Amino acid sequence: ATLQLQESDKSLYKEVTVQETEQNQADYAVIDVREPDELESSGEMPHAANLPLGYVLGPNGRKDAYIQNLPKHRPVLVVCRAGIRARLAAEQIAGWGFGNVDVLKGGYIAW
Repeated sequence: ATLQLQESDKSLYKEVTVQETEQNQADYAVIDVREPDELESSGEMPHAANLPLGYVLGPNGRKDAYIQNLPKHRPVLVVCRAGIRARLAAEQIAGWGFGNVDVLKGGYIAW
């Protein structure tokens, strides 16, 4: 199945480049939505919480302790391998009331 996003969904988050994230790096709460085996094979993002996409989109994602303790005003950077899954997760996270959600354009590959 192909993951599809509606054009209107993009208003919930914005895509940022690696250079843009470097300017705000200390402020971001980074959420990596790759699967644990992907982290083992390709590496981890520094200071990132690993919450796989299926978990974020599932019934327990919103209840996760990391999400519950994250201030809603804090900027969130969502990362996956290439950027597709991060967009879906960003839409979900923004729907939980986080007002500043960014997606790393090109994902971990770009980083």
